[in-house]
Amino acid sequence: MACAGCMGNNPNDRFYLWIVGIFVLIIYFPMFYLFKTFKKYKNINNNDIPKA
Repeated sequence: MACAGCMGNNPNDRFYLWIVGIFVLIIYFPMFYLFKTFKKYKNINNNDIPKA
């Protein structure tokens, strides 16, 4: 499993590329949109901090 060109030579690696690809997509897209939303709604200039 050192290089992508070697993939498929071993019968045990038949679905490895698909499993890893689907796993990455399942993890990447929700996290991307989650952090995008956090960044969008983060108020950097928040001056409404109550003073004691």
